[in-house]
Amino acid sequence: MNIKEGVVSGLLGPNGAGKTPLTRLLTTVLRPDEGTAQILGYDVVRDPIRVQGSIGVLPEDAGLYDRLTPVERLIFHGKLRDMEKDAILEKIDSFLALLGLQENSDQKIGAFSKGVKQKLAPMRAVFHEPNLGVLSSQERS
Repeated sequence: MNIKEGVVSGLLGPNGAGKTPLTRLLTTVLRPDEGTAQILGYDVVRDPIRVQGSIGVLPEDAGLYDRLTPVERLIFHGKLRDMEKDAILEKIDSFLALLGLQENSDQKIGAFSKGVKQKLAPMRAVFHEPNLGVLSSQERS
């Protein structure tokens, strides 16, 4: 499969077709048993850090961590992506302003409504300004 830059693509298929394993392989969660896979020219086995830095992933379980505040969650994510502290703090301010959450920035995520949590979830996927986004949904039987 080869997807050209600027093209929006999706994976469709019946349960058991391998959509979830393929997504996990392309996001470096799984290693291929054979063959190769590349994201933006980076091999998922040889260059997993570059692959991870180039993609933004929004899994079904957004991993918001109810015990953290939005600020704490984004600092944690920024550090995982080796972002500079000043860049992290600047981005946090812009994200909270975008979502209208500046006044709730010290509130634990667990106290937010489901709707606010749904607004927060994509922040993790785009916080480090990836070149490619991946929306992941678990297969259902």
